Amino acid sequence: MTRRRSNGSKTARPLWFFRTLDSSHLGLPLLTPARMRAFLAVAVLCLPLLAMSSRPAAERTPEAGARPLAQDTIPVVLTRDALRFSVDRLVIPVAGIAPGDLENSFRSPRSGGRVHNSIDIMAPHGTPVLAVSDGEVTRRTRNRLGGITLYLTSPDGDYDFYYAHLSRYASGATVGSLVQQGDTLGFVGTTGNARAPHLHFQILHKAGRGRGTPVNPYTVLKGSTLIPRSSTVRG
Repeated sequence: MTRRRSNGSKTARPLWFFRTLDSSHLGLPLLTPARMRAFLAVAVLCLPLLAMSSRPAAERTPEAGARPLAQDTIPVVLTRDALRFSVDRLVIPVAGIAPGDLENSFRSPRSGGRVHNSIDIMAPHGTPVLAVSDGEVTRRTRNRLGGITLYLTSPDGDYDFYYAHLSRYASGATVGSLVQQGDTLGFVGTTGNARAPHLHFQILHKAGRGRGTPVNPYTVLKGSTLIPRSSTVRG
């Protein structure tokens, strides 16, 4: 049933739209045009709140006081003030090597009357080579004996750590780069005069003249209880 206009034309609105409800209609309130407009206005205002409550949890704004998740995509820029160093707290410079795996080859004789002022750390080809401490990459060279080599200098400038026989450098291990303990500097290889894949590792205490005084890495590293964090290649 529809309602006619005063001019006799029909409207599209059903009669019940304007009909008032009384006790014979379950006692519901009167549904008048004014009340319908008020109801629609309230519904429009509530829609944003309903939409927010129905959003997935991952899209909601963190609650007040909640700690936001770390943004892994934001690069960490190192400064010299952030670097830490102690010669007594070095990590083993080859991933996966434990103190008990080390051999003391320091001061062993070598061909041509040379003395081995380093230790050799055997590992599979391509094993990550790590920064033993925070520091700066100060030199990268390639020579006949050491092959692909790298120097890491301690933050206080008192020690050089020499890495040799690398297969290649890590992409972020450029001269002047600041690195943190456990960062990947390169990878184990056989460049230079190495017959089997290993890292030739030397510690030089830069006191006095020349390149510095060799310190036995075996003595320093054999008591290490530090476990490198997940290695990072800094670009």
